[in-house]
Amino acid sequence: MNDLLKSLLWPTGEQWNNISDLFHLVGWEMCWNFNIMPRAADGGWDTSNAKRLLLYAAARFLSEGCQFLTEVGIHHYYLRHDAEEGDFTKVKVMEGLRIHLKFAKYLVWRYCDAPKPISLTETSTATGGGVQKVSNAFAAGFLWLDKLGLCALYGIHRVFRQSFFAASYALITKNLRPNPDYYLSVLYKRLVLGPVFSVNIKNLSPLVRVYANCANPSYYGYKPGALVVYYLNLAESKSSLSLRQFQSNRTRGPPKVDLYILQAADGWKNMQSRNMNLNGELIAMEGEKVPALRPQRHKGDVTLKPRSYGFIVMNNARVARCRCYHRAGDKTKISR
Repeated sequence: MNDLLKSLLWPTGEQWNNISDLFHLVGWEMCWNFNIMPRAADGGWDTSNAKRLLLYAAARFLSEGCQFLTEVGIHHYYLRHDAEEGDFTKVKVMEGLRIHLKFAKYLVWRYCDAPKPISLTETSTATGGGVQKVSNAFAAGFLWLDKLGLCALYGIHRVFRQSFFAASYALITKNLRPNPDYYLSVLYKRLVLGPVFSVNIKNLSPLVRVYANCANPSYYGYKPGALVVYYLNLAESKSSLSLRQFQSNRTRGPPKVDLYILQAADGWKNMQSRNMNLNGELIAMEGEKVPALRPQRHKGDVTLKPRSYGFIVMNNARVARCRCYHRAGDKTKISR
């Protein structure tokens, strides 16, 4: 009896199969209460057994059912709803997503005979509706933009934001007022399209994270071959970003770029600001119309302002891979 009870409370993969078969045979319904799982020394919940059980279930599901799938969906949240503002700018928190994506890709590679696209079918900053006064503020953009960058880097097919409306992590409020992440999402859709590139910049602070894709030519009229570099400066001090490595060999002199630099409207220290500046100007709806979000022209190295994130477009980059992609006639268009 003790062995049976133990197998019910802390099952291995094989025991889980036996328990499921037994319940199915006798017609019982199974209800799990994870609170009876083993406890840690401090009395807290020991999650290791639940993780093993969930991983086993995922592996078995993929090994037996992957042939019937067109796409694999995963969920991801960085934090709990009781997290603090400072957690939104921690590199360690951001890197948690990389582990999540690597493991998802491993599972698909290990258990699916043919490659399957992976999508983030539900994701945001924090569970439980988000962190009040933070998940709907400028601070949330650091995790959101980094997530989009990492997902592009790891070839994630689609990203579904939780949520568009309602709760602290929504893109718009119940009064239909856009939160900062809404404008960040609009800029990302307008500027980023196509192949992704690995970025390796020497002597760059670990508090500066940089990603690069082909630029979307459809909204702002960028040339085929244009490149967009997007960054996060998590530091409370400015940094400098040299773009010469992205510059075409046929281009002489300092690179000419378009800047889309985003900062909290009430000063970079106010991370809970619900308003956001683009290149120093307040972003505001024009009635029911989304503002144009125009860039600032710039030449040479770019100064990354403290606690800022944004996009840098090199219209004359002439990246061969981007030119081929754009000229292939991608049908994605964004209306003005």
